[in-house]
This record gives sequence, C-alpha cells and structure tokens, in this order.
Amino acid sequence: MPSKRTKRVKISPALVSESGSKGLAVLDHMSASSTRTASRGFLALPNELVSQILSYYPEIKTIHILMNPTFIGNWKDAENYFVRFDVLRSLSQLCRLARDIYLPLLWERFQVCLTTNVEGQWFRSIGQTMERKSKGMLRNKHLWPYVKVVTVTLTRFQTSKVLPPFVKLLRALPNVHTLEIPHAHSAMTGALKQAFEGKTFPTIQRIILPTCAHEILRCCPEIREVTCNEDDGGRLIGALVQNGCKKLEVLRGVSPGPVLMKRFSAAGPPLRCIGIANKYQEVIPMCGKFPSLRIIEIDYSEGVQIDVQSAKDSLRASAKYKPVKKGKKSRRESEDEDLSDSGLVDLYSDPRTAPLGSSQVNTMLTLYTLSFVFFVLLTGLAVVASGLSIVVQARLAKEVVANWNVLIIVGSYVALALISAAIWIRRKRQAAKRLRSIPKAFIPIKDGDVPRHVVKLVAAEYDRAACIAYVSLPKGAEHPGWGAPGTEFEGISFRREIPATFQSIAATAQQLLPSLPAPSPFVRPAAYLLPLSRLVKMVNVSVWDDVERYSELVERCRYGGPPSVEMYREARACVERIEGVFNTIMLALNKEGQSVMSLLTSSEWTSHGQDDESSSSITVSEKQRG
Repeated sequence: MPSKRTKRVKISPALVSESGSKGLAVLDHMSASSTRTASRGFLALPNELVSQILSYYPEIKTIHILMNPTFIGNWKDAENYFVRFDVLRSLSQLCRLARDIYLPLLWERFQVCLTTNVEGQWFRSIGQTMERKSKGMLRNKHLWPYVKVVTVTLTRFQTSKVLPPFVKLLRALPNVHTLEIPHAHSAMTGALKQAFEGKTFPTIQRIILPTCAHEILRCCPEIREVTCNEDDGGRLIGALVQNGCKKLEVLRGVSPGPVLMKRFSAAGPPLRCIGIANKYQEVIPMCGKFPSLRIIEIDYSEGVQIDVQSAKDSLRASAKYKPVKKGKKSRRESEDEDLSDSGLVDLYSDPRTAPLGSSQVNTMLTLYTLSFVFFVLLTGLAVVASGLSIVVQARLAKEVVANWNVLIIVGSYVALALISAAIWIRRKRQAAKRLRSIPKAFIPIKDGDVPRHVVKLVAAEYDRAACIAYVSLPKGAEHPGWGAPGTEFEGISFRREIPATFQSIAATAQQLLPSLPAPSPFVRPAAYLLPLSRLVKMVNVSVWDDVERYSELVERCRYGGPPSVEMYREARACVERIEGVFNTIMLALNKEGQSVMSLLTSSEWTSHGQDDESSSSITVSEKQRG
C-alpha cells in the first residue's frame, strides 16, 4: 500500500520574520522527518507546540551577530545559551523517533562562540573548543548533512592548530548555507589568508563577518547576501569585486568611498537591496548605477536628518540605468542611446505621471485633513440650523397642533440619529471582525488566551520534558582505574599516577644518600629505601610502616586489578608523611653539619644494624596478622 502523505502545517505570511522563519524551518523539518507518530507522551504533542516550547530557550540570533561582540553572552548569563543545546541533546536520546526529530535540530547550527570564562582567557577557551569540536565533527560524518549554519568567533589563539581543522570541516559540510562570524581579531588577516587561500565553499550563500575577515569572502563564489558587522566594509567590497559577485543580491552594513562603489557597480552584481551604515550622503548618489536595485536601507542615529528624496532619486535612476556594454557599437546605435538618455524625451511624457516631492505630499495631506474637518463641521451646523428653523415654524400653529408638530420633528431627528448610530456600530463591528480574521502571530501570555486543558497539557509536558532532561544527565559515571567525572580526580589514571609518585620519593632519598642508584621501574619502594630505614625509624617508627604500605599499593597497581580512588588517596597520604620525615632528617643534618653516610657508618648505628634489617622485612600486613 502506498504510504500516507504527511500534512504540512500552513502558516500565514504575517508570521514570516527572523523568529518566524526559524519556527517555519523547525515545523517543516519536524513534519518531514517524523514519518512515525507517537500516540501518547511528549512526542504526541503537535509540532506547533513543540516549536513554541523550544522558542523560549535563549538562542543565538542575527542581532547578536550584528553587535560584533568578542563572544556571545559576554555581558551576563552566558550559560543560558547552553540550555537549548542540552535540552535538544537530552531529547534526541529518548528513543529512535525522538532521535529522528531532535538530532537534526540539535546540530542545525555548529557554534563555537560561547564561553562561560567571561573574566579569564576567553580566547583560549574558544580556541580550544573550536579545535576540539572541528576534529570531533570530522570524525562523525553522519552529522554533516544536519549542519546548515556555522557561527564561530575567530581568535589568534594557536591559529596554526585551530584553523586547519575548521577549514577542512567547512569544506566537508554538504548543506551549510550560512556563515556567521560575530568577532575576528583585526591582526589575524595573515593567518586567515594562509588558512583559507585556495579553498572554495560553494554551498555558502549568506555570510555575516567583520571587515578584517575579507579573506573568507574570496572563497565563496555563490554568495548572495553579505552583511558587515564591523568597520566600513571596504575590503569586503574589494573581495567581492575580485570574486565576481555575479549572484550577490543583498549587501548591508557598508559605507565605502566613491572609488570602491564605482568599481563595485562596474562588476555588475544583481543587487536588490543595499544597507548603508554611515557616510550615506556620499554613497546614496552612487546607488543609481545598479539596474536591479529596489531597496535602500539607511542606518542612522536619532536626531540625524537624512535626505530621503536623494534615496528616492537614486532608486528612480537605477530603474532607468542601462549599463555600458563593452565592445564596439555602430554610430547609429550610439546616437539612438544618446537621444533616449537625453532630456528631450521628457517633452513628450505625460505630466500627470510626474513624481511628487515630499513637500508637495505633505501639503496635499494637510489640505485633505483640513477640508474633511471643515465639511464635517459645516454639515453638523446645517443639520442643527435646519432642525431649529423647522421647530420655530411648527410653533406658529395652535398649541396642540404645535406640540404634535414639534414631537414629530424631534422624533424624526432622534430616529435619524439612532439609525445613523446603528449603521456606524454595524460597520465598526464588521471592520473589527475583518481585522480579526487576518492571520497574525499569536503568542499566549496570560490566562484565558488558550483553553484551560491546553494550559495544563503544555505545563505537564513541559515539566515532563524537564524531568526527562534531568534524569537523562549522566550520573555515577565511573571508569575502573580512572577518576570519576566531575570530581577533583577527573581525568587522572590511578594506575599511572600512583607509581609515578615513587619518582619524587626517590629524588628526595638521593639527596639524603647520593650513593643510592637510580630507581628501577620494577623495584619495591621499601627495598629501595632500606638503607634509610634506621634514620626513618629514629625520627618516627610508624613512618616505616607507611613505607611498607606504600610499597604494597605500588605493587598492586603494577600487577593487580584496577586501583580505586581510596588507594590513590592512601598512597598520596603515605607519600606526604614519608617526604615529611625526609625533610626533617635533611634539616637536622644540615644543622649538625653531618652527612647521612657518616652517620650510618658510626658504631652507634652498626651495633643495631642486624636487628633493624631483620625487623624491616616485616610488612604491615604481617604485623596486623600478628
């Protein structure tokens, strides 16, 4: 049997905006990817509600990129931007259906612009994260088709190690169409040129970047939209001219000089929209040389007067502009073009189609408003005057007849007023009904916006999703022989670290007794320290028991099972006590001016040597059994 067609949600054009378009993409993906449906639980919620729930998590938007921050969230609450990623990762691990739905949403954006190290070396954190994520994505090829947007902050931290894997990843992503660079260091142009030179990214169509990252723009031949978030964008235009820019349609955030604009217009891009940041007085007149230009966006601060008429004139000039064709033309063709471009054509144009200036439009609007108010007042005065005159004439008759005449006249006027009010109310209700029927964005924010059972369902499923996200977090993760994640021993291999502590003990022992040989990796620590046993027992007898216990721990690490964290703590405590005794002996010998060798060869120590050697062979475990 043929499979059923999945119904797609219809959304009105009024919802199309920056956030609305992202919601549309989420809905389209969810309806396209979820071929199976759940009958109950969180996965049974409509895609619209799931998209609405996800929209409440903070996420990176275009406005954050345009502000050109050193990294996203560098003011406050930087960790909030990680919540959406963690929630989607938890949801993608619920089941196979949830993985099919939420894994593409999780990896839709490859972002390396977030850090919680807002007071320290944030550039080091971002650089290390970019290197780690780039290498990780290169190893997981099944995630490549999901990435559509790449948002990264470029720093000078080890560019020779960080940039190559990122460039390799950017070339490998098959569906990426947007590259966003919130910040790039102004002194890393050379590093970017070395890393990106000769590379091509044919899938990138939209890019937001600072001027100093213009080397990246040279690698995007299919670019359609370019936005500059730092400086005047002059080098970006130079890169576009060098690259050809045959498909460029939108250019924002630039304010180049007349020379660059002339070179840019000569390249002939199909530009539809241009956004000017400043110096608009110089740039606007040059916009008339783009035949396909239809929109001019001017970014200006409050209190600054802009010449809107100049922008309108530039748009009209761009509609009439004919680019000069290269090559030889006949004399007759050139004369015809000169005649068509001359002012003689205006002699035969219709004067009624002449455009009006802004002052003329304001004058017409003022005259229209004043005339409307005047005629409304005149009509009201005429109605009142006619009613008074009729009432005066009706009072000329006899009293009874006069009263009836006045009653009829007043009643007719009252009936007219009521009918007029009824017509006005009816028209107003119809207009309000028509306005309510127009599709518009609706976000429930208070009680009564949606039915009570819908509120309870959304709240219950939201709490359930939060519980699932909390329960799905890794807890009690443990690897035998390694420190547990999240503890002070995270990333420490006990099998390697416990025997490594013997090197520090041996170094201290060689300072006391230089005749000791270099420690062998297979010798027992107690056997190696046996020549110093009498000195150790002289200071503290129990410390030699620590030496024996430490030897047992080292032997268990070498030849036994995986060591535990308790063994590591005990070994560190033994090492501290042993080194403390060695330091005490060294201080005492330095004060007396003696060496360990002279002290050990004296008659006082040799008389007890045999007893000490026999007693030193007794281990701690044997003493406990005794």
